[in-house]
Amino acid sequence: MKVKQWIISLCIILLVGIFGTACARTDSGDIDSEPTQAVVESNETATESTETVSVSNPSEDSEITGPLISKAQLLEDLDQLVAIIENNHPKLYTDISALESMIETSRLLIDKDMTELEFFRLLSPIVTKLDCGHTSLMLSPDTGDRLMDSEIMFPLYIHWIGTQAFVTQNPIDVSIPIGAELLSINGKPMTAIRELLLANISADGSNLTRKVHFMNNNFNYFYAANVEAVS
Repeated sequence: MKVKQWIISLCIILLVGIFGTACARTDSGDIDSEPTQAVVESNETATESTETVSVSNPSEDSEITGPLISKAQLLEDLDQLVAIIENNHPKLYTDISALESMIETSRLLIDKDMTELEFFRLLSPIVTKLDCGHTSLMLSPDTGDRLMDSEIMFPLYIHWIGTQAFVTQNPIDVSIPIGAELLSINGKPMTAIRELLLANISADGSNLTRKVHFMNNNFNYFYAANVEAVS
């Protein structure tokens, strides 16, 4: 049995006075949407603090990564993916040169045996680089189900406004108020996490709306699949 640690850095705005309420800032970025938690207006002075919270969830040392796949099999699977892209995909919005460069870089990174999850994280940006909302890469059902385990998933639910991420649901018993801005997870800045997830969610052309929709509704899964699943 191991204890899973999530180190969460938060920016909390506290309205001093009878409200005693934490709220999210509402300055938006490139997405025209409002935060789930409305700001409570008050004539009192607002104070802002940055906190780091350690959340511990009991979790077995899960075998979510699965068995190792041989280097030869990985290269064969990559070749199969490339053949499908070349022979069957219209590549309507695709930057061909950028795609080919990414494929060759990924090929060089296959220098050892990998787990399915490791290989998925290598191939997913390639598929996303097609810039096609009808084309995506999926994990096997068994691995996908293991990633959905509540003891593996990141425990908070968040909503993105531009480059900022705000807490919308908190099912765990820690002092993280709804509306607090999430700054980092396990030392990874949310801005960097956002860019990584955008590079792994398919959409037509440069359209961000679909990507942000998935990030808002399935952040916990995409974080586990593309960033980290176990500490």
